[in-house]
Amino acid sequence: YDLIVVLDCADLGQLGTLYASHAAFFQSTPIIAIDHDPGHEHYGQINLVDLAASACGEVCAQFLREVMPHCIDGDVATCLLAGILAETRSFRSPRMGVRTFSVTATLLDAGARRAEIVTALFQTRTVGQLQLWGRALTRLRVDPERKLVWTLLSQHDFLAAAAHENDLSEIIDELLVNTPDARVIILIYEQRDGTICALARSPSGDVDATHLLRPFGGQGTPTHARACLVPQDLLTAERMVLDAVRPAILDTTKQTV
Repeated sequence: YDLIVVLDCADLGQLGTLYASHAAFFQSTPIIAIDHDPGHEHYGQINLVDLAASACGEVCAQFLREVMPHCIDGDVATCLLAGILAETRSFRSPRMGVRTFSVTATLLDAGARRAEIVTALFQTRTVGQLQLWGRALTRLRVDPERKLVWTLLSQHDFLAAAAHENDLSEIIDELLVNTPDARVIILIYEQRDGTICALARSPSGDVDATHLLRPFGGQGTPTHARACLVPQDLLTAERMVLDAVRPAILDTTKQTV
């Protein structure tokens, strides 16, 4: 291969085993990186990073609209609009801007099949996903001073809902759109082996998610981070994470002010 195009990844580590297993290939091959994350590390030889965009699909669509508008047919428009609707949760993201609607209008004019996208993205929830979401909501807690939202999920919750860790991204996304004022969202969950992990999201990136979880070896970007604690029970892990996160959020608030 002569070129790598990386979409919606602030750093190459987010590619997981794909990058880890082919690190030499990534280091020796030119990379075009397309993203809108403020924490993007600009690791490509060409970096198309648009911080004003609400979704990576919007960045791609805007680029094609300006440079190669003739290539946006119905199928391409459908794919691009799917990316926008998925990342903005059907236009519910707090990062929405006027240009997002302008780009969307262009894609609809080009034949994007919105009804098909909505059905595939938002009307195919499994019973397990809904049950896991319900269990996460019952334990939802809020620290209004820090604008911190968090919840817990035990391995029993996964088993009872017949759900998997892959479903966690859906829960985080729902929390993002249903708690738009939150500066930080944390999901603490138990893996099958008993290890407790924490996912941190900072929608705007003004609170560095990686910094929040650094005491536990957290890795990620300013907007997304993950860390796993040494084996603990869920409530002990909750106290440990909150004891580390709360002062870090306040310190960030003071620096911002």
